[in-house]
Parts: sequence; C-alpha cells; structure tokens
Amino acid sequence: MSPRRRDRGFTLLEALLALAIVAVIGVAAYQLLDSTARLKSGGEVRYRALGELQRGVRLLEEDFAHAVVVPGAGNDAEDPAALDSAPAEGVFALTRTGWRNPLALPRSRLQRVSWDVDEDGRLLRRAWPGVETGKAEDAQLRVVAEGVESLELRFLDASGDWQDAWPPEDARVATAAETAGAAPQPAAALPVAVELRLVQQQLGEVIRVVPLR
Repeated sequence: MSPRRRDRGFTLLEALLALAIVAVIGVAAYQLLDSTARLKSGGEVRYRALGELQRGVRLLEEDFAHAVVVPGAGNDAEDPAALDSAPAEGVFALTRTGWRNPLALPRSRLQRVSWDVDEDGRLLRRAWPGVETGKAEDAQLRVVAEGVESLELRFLDASGDWQDAWPPEDARVATAAETAGAAPQPAAALPVAVELRLVQQQLGEVIRVVPLR
C-alpha cells in the first residue's frame, strides 16, 4: 500500500504573502478609482467654468455692441459718459440700447449697465432702468461667472491709438456751452473698439476685441 498522503494547509508565511498581494491590489484599485473621480470632478468644474465664461464674454460683447451715445450725455460734469472706465463703482459703466420690452411697458429702451469683479471673484453685472445710474441696491444684479481674477479694458480711439481709460483724461469734462447744437464731444463719444482681458482661475486669460463702430 502506498503511504497515506498527509493533508497540509497554508503556512503562516504563505498566508501573509497572500494578504500582502490582496492589499496591494486593493490600494491600486482605490487609487485608480480616486484618480478617475478626481478627473471627472475637475472636468465638471472646468466645464462649468467654461460655460460661465462663455456666457459672460457673450454678454459683455452684447453690451458693447449695443452701446449708444445719448445726445448731451457726458458733456456736463453731472451727466454720465456714454462709456466710463472709472465709474463710482465697478470696472466700467455704459449706456446701451436694445433693452427688450416684451410686455410693452411704458419705459425707455435705454439702460445703464455696469460691470465689476468683487472680492469673492464673482463677475457682476448691474443694470438700471434709464440712463442714470442710481444706488447699487436699486440695480438689477446678475452674477455672471465665478472664479474670475480680473477684468481689464483698453480702448481704441479714432486716431488708432490704444487708451487705458475712457473717456480720455483730456476729454472727461466738456461744458454745455461748447457742445450746444453740435455733435457729441469726445467726452460723450464711444471708442472704435474695446479690448477685453478677462482672467479666470481654472481657464486662464481670455482676450476679445469688440468693435463699437
């Protein structure tokens, strides 16, 4: 008769080795899943930021495209300029037309709007009914985008020169006597084009040049 075979189990070393292999596989699987989740989450954040940024740039371009000179506005120190890069609040303010009135309300189609970037990185648009800019709390406030670091503008004048401010410093004040019955003076006029430089945390810098004439 053949000798009886003796049943033997795993040794302690083999069991520890198996546990170590399972642990390594588990850690690798967790890291893979975690990396995939992070990529998905980061992609969603960037996608949302891209959508907000596109809407913001499109709305900025729309405001500039509808910018209008109101006869007499900006020629007096108390009148708002058609486009002002140094308003009391915000980055810039302008008067625009094309304010939709689907209910046919008895109001002007002109609207004063201002744009700003607050300390929380929100790109804000404020709109007032009419040409005059009232109190900030009276404006219709819209949070256009978040994660915005800065919004900077440059202005192309009729001579083909880029200006850092609008109206240019030498044209910010014009008296009513000088402009009575005349075409709008530089203080009230619009630039030929505006360059927008918007910096977003996730997406970096976006530059657009918007023609106004």
